[in-house]
Amino acid sequence: MASNGYDKLGTSRVTKYQIIPGFYRVEPWTAINLNKWNAIPKEAQRVIEEIMEDMEYIATMRAIQVAKYEDEVRRKAGMQFVEMQPSEAERFLKIIYEETWKAIVQESPEYGLRLRQLTSKKALPKGAFPWM
Repeated sequence: MASNGYDKLGTSRVTKYQIIPGFYRVEPWTAINLNKWNAIPKEAQRVIEEIMEDMEYIATMRAIQVAKYEDEVRRKAGMQFVEMQPSEAERFLKIIYEETWKAIVQESPEYGLRLRQLTSKKALPKGAFPWM
């Protein structure tokens, strides 16, 4: 499997440890200029939305597969995986995500808050992903 992620940079050759849980994952998404979107026919919008939903799902599943592949590449290169205790991992992630959102909202108060609402787990319909 070709790698398009973390290990493509060759970091497994120079990194000795990986902390688990990971953070700062890039999720697939699509952006379209609103004026252009409004200019295309409704039926075309519907088809594009269906395709985008499918492709975002496919990209997420592919990212999971690539992550598994890359874990093996890193293990074979001698990298050690350090897994935090659940309570520490939860605390660690909470700090990381809260500080990240603070920076985003500070940079763009209007859109930062809205983006946080739209990307929260509460915004997803139940069953949007198999693991939900």
